[in-house]
Amino acid sequence: VPIDSELYVIRPTDDLFHRAVSRKDSIVLVKGARQMGKTSLLARGLQHARDMGVQALFTDLQALSPEQVSSPEEFFLAMAYSLADQMDLDVFPEERWTDRLGPGVNFERYLRSVVLADADHVLWALDEVDRMFATEYASEVFGLFRSWHNKRALDPDGPWSRLTLAIAYATEAHLFITDVNQSPFNVGTRLELADFDAPQIAELNRRYGTPLSAMEVDAFARLVGGHPYLVQRGFQAFVEGGLAYA
Repeated sequence: VPIDSELYVIRPTDDLFHRAVSRKDSIVLVKGARQMGKTSLLARGLQHARDMGVQALFTDLQALSPEQVSSPEEFFLAMAYSLADQMDLDVFPEERWTDRLGPGVNFERYLRSVVLADADHVLWALDEVDRMFATEYASEVFGLFRSWHNKRALDPDGPWSRLTLAIAYATEAHLFITDVNQSPFNVGTRLELADFDAPQIAELNRRYGTPLSAMEVDAFARLVGGHPYLVQRGFQAFVEGGLAYA
C-alpha cells in the first residue's frame, strides 16, 4: 500500500514501530505471516525516520540474486554495496576489504568506518530476512547482527549507538538458530503484526465507498479472517470489478 494511500490501515504495531525508531532502539523485530503488511510498515517507519532527520536505508533480501547469496563473501559485499549506493558514498567496499579478514569482519569494518562514520543515526531496514535461514552461513550473519547489539550495550557512546537495525521476517527464527547467544531474534524490540479486527475492516469498507452493508462486512470478515491482503483484495474486487457480496 503506497505511503500516502488513505486505504492503509494503521494498527497499534505502527505506533510501536515509530516509537522504537524515535528512541533509536538497537534492534526492532517485525514478525508476521506472508502478506501481513510488513513491507508497508517498514516503508512508513523509514519515512518517519527521514522526517526525524535520520538516514533511512532499505534492503530487500528477496531481491538478491542467487550469486549474491552463494557465499558469505558475496552476501556481505552485496550488503555493503546496497548501503553505499543508497548513501551515495565515495568509498566503495573493495577499498576497505582485505583477504586477511573474514567477510563478516570486513563488512563490519566498512559499516563502522564508512557508513556510520559521519551519520548522526542510521536506520537500516532488512525485509524478507527469512531467505537467510536456509543458507549455510546464516549463523555468521545473525551472530554479527547480535554482536552489534551487544557492543552497543557495552559502549553506549560508540559507533553502534548510531545504528538501528529493523528486521522483518515470517518464519519462527528459533527453528533455524539453535544458539540463543548468537541470535538477534531474542533481543531488542519485538513486534508482531496481527490481522485486521472488525472495526478496522468496517473502516476500510467506508474508505472504499461502502460497497458492503454492515451485515455483509461481518460475513466478509468471517470469510477472510481479517487477513490484510485478502481484505484489501476483496474490497478492490467489490469496487473495481463491480462484484457484489453473496
